[in-house]
Amino acid sequence: MRSIQIRKEIHDMFMTGVKRRIAIAAIFAGVLLSGCGDIQSDSATSDAFPVIVEYEWFNGDTPAGEQTLTIEKDGSRHSTMRLQWNNRDFTLDNRMQFSDDGYVVLQSLAGTSAFGAQIDETFRIEDGVAKWRNPAETGEVATDGKAFYVPARSGATETLAGIIRIATNNADGAVSLLPSGEARVRKLTEKPIQKGKTKAVVSLYAITGLEFAPTYVWLDENQNFFAFNFWGMTLQQTGWGDEVRNSLKEIQNEFEEKYYQSIASDKVEDVSRPILISNVNVVDVEAGELLLAQNVVSENGVITTISNDPIELSNAKKIDGTGKTLIPGLWDMHGHVEFFGYYGGIFNVAGGVTTVRDMGSDHDALKRAKSNFDDGVLVGPNVYAAGFIDQKSPFAETRAVETLNEALERIEWYADNGYIQIKLYSSISPDWVPALTKFAHEKGLRIGGHIPAFMTAEKAVRVGYDEISHINFLFLNFLAGDEDDTRTRLRFYLYGDEAGNVDLESENIESFIALLASNDVVVDPTVAVFDSMIGHHAGQPNPLFTEVINRFPIGEYRSALSPGFEITDENAEAWAQSQENSLAFVRKLHEGGVQLIAGTDALPGFAFHRELELYAQSGIPNADILKIATIDAARVIGQEDAVGSITVGKRADMVLLNSNPLDDISAVRDIEFIIMRNKIYEPDDLLSAVGVRSNSGAN
Repeated sequence: MRSIQIRKEIHDMFMTGVKRRIAIAAIFAGVLLSGCGDIQSDSATSDAFPVIVEYEWFNGDTPAGEQTLTIEKDGSRHSTMRLQWNNRDFTLDNRMQFSDDGYVVLQSLAGTSAFGAQIDETFRIEDGVAKWRNPAETGEVATDGKAFYVPARSGATETLAGIIRIATNNADGAVSLLPSGEARVRKLTEKPIQKGKTKAVVSLYAITGLEFAPTYVWLDENQNFFAFNFWGMTLQQTGWGDEVRNSLKEIQNEFEEKYYQSIASDKVEDVSRPILISNVNVVDVEAGELLLAQNVVSENGVITTISNDPIELSNAKKIDGTGKTLIPGLWDMHGHVEFFGYYGGIFNVAGGVTTVRDMGSDHDALKRAKSNFDDGVLVGPNVYAAGFIDQKSPFAETRAVETLNEALERIEWYADNGYIQIKLYSSISPDWVPALTKFAHEKGLRIGGHIPAFMTAEKAVRVGYDEISHINFLFLNFLAGDEDDTRTRLRFYLYGDEAGNVDLESENIESFIALLASNDVVVDPTVAVFDSMIGHHAGQPNPLFTEVINRFPIGEYRSALSPGFEITDENAEAWAQSQENSLAFVRKLHEGGVQLIAGTDALPGFAFHRELELYAQSGIPNADILKIATIDAARVIGQEDAVGSITVGKRADMVLLNSNPLDDISAVRDIEFIIMRNKIYEPDDLLSAVGVRSNSGAN
């Protein structure tokens, strides 16, 4: 009842037309936006309010939703949005009222997150006090009104435009933020655009201080939001077409690359001479042992010497490893390079992850990123790629195929273009799976991924699956019936509600584990991301980031307090039991001889550390965990002879830790250096470039 009352109060305040105007309100009266549906620029008059601006969302090149902005005569703004992709449905209703100089004085946000959690947030300034409330937090702070409120939920694009409008009037481009922090805005370029006879000029701005990566926003000539490109998705004013959308994306990509190129240039030490790490303890991941006081030399990116005896190399880059531990570079076997962009490359390397298996990105975007990483132009890991296939359905991803022949052609194309395996998704017909697995194997590719709806994991294994992604699909083998449509959110909620009730000591579980082991099926459980889904309570840090959240910029910090799934009094106990049973299942898989691999499907680096910590929490020995995260991963994709252990002749992907992970797996968080491609990376230097404060600078 309280939330309904507050929302009604906010609504009533908007409807009474509180006499607040932003400085540019007069502009709105005389100028109209180009390319805004049926509104024509020659029809704008002083009575042309409300101004209505229509937008369209795209996931890649596929329409994915719509957004409408209504600008009232008093300067207030009302934005409604719906974005749908991959069975995710994100809605947001955002109302904002401004002071005369453009700061938010009143705001309400309502809707649902992509996974169904309720968005219900209010903000207001009263008598010099800023007050806010949402499911994650309630707070207030004294204010002079010269700070811009940042909502807890991302997606409020008018917040971005509002920050830019203020920053352009400040000489230093800085804007103070509420609840805390500071954003800085820089105008990067202008671009004339045209559709038919309609012409306009749009401007690209970069905002830093809100998120890990700079936030890039296009505004039109009236400083209204025009376009936004992120994570393969685009929001753009309606009516401008694909040519404008693609050209703006390309321009933004060029500026993004320049930004991250500067990080690779300024924050990375490129060593052309041998690297000597002396007196260092080395983890032998094959044997699970610590080799004391070793001296390790690498040259041209290859390990050339490992010796108990001191080594003298006058021309070497020398690193004292006394009291430290050297491990092979870690492998994230469930990454999404395109989704996390170039800052994801930084998070991987800073987290000691030197190799990533990408589990489904746009080919051109992935190829571009991989080339930049390999050449050292950008900071990023070695990348191996799995080719993504889904079948067209109301729940399918945008790259879905319609026929079995198309799917087979897609497999052939992936084989011809250097992919190592095939990832099947939830809408694939079970009837297709035997043919797809057979053809993939003929082409030398592994195959696996999601378990298609209306099919059990056991059946997928019996017709040739090499790998199963995500712990929920293992539980669904015992929970979902022939009529349960796991293309939907049911695959999450049924798992959350019922996985805790599965008897892991039953004969069915034992025989299923034996089936996996006897067929050499690999399991990629991604337990950390599921822990964050069903174990993240509003107002508490996302479990993925509990150890590091205080180092995050304000936008990321607040987002990490707001769950995607809604934990209630009705489901909290069941979901907690499902979390506990998930870890027990992972341990049983390992003890039953099933090959595990460690992957994130979440923010790289930090989420990977959490994944390994959960394996340790489940009872898997630390030595086994390091083996899973290094040489075992290399073996799964056929690279164990080239990389994956500290061995002479192998690639010198190495991580120098300040303590011993065989004693405490959380030691993987405390990194001194990362060595890769004959380059030396310092994690704090890299992370500071993407807005993450160092441990010493964390509050």
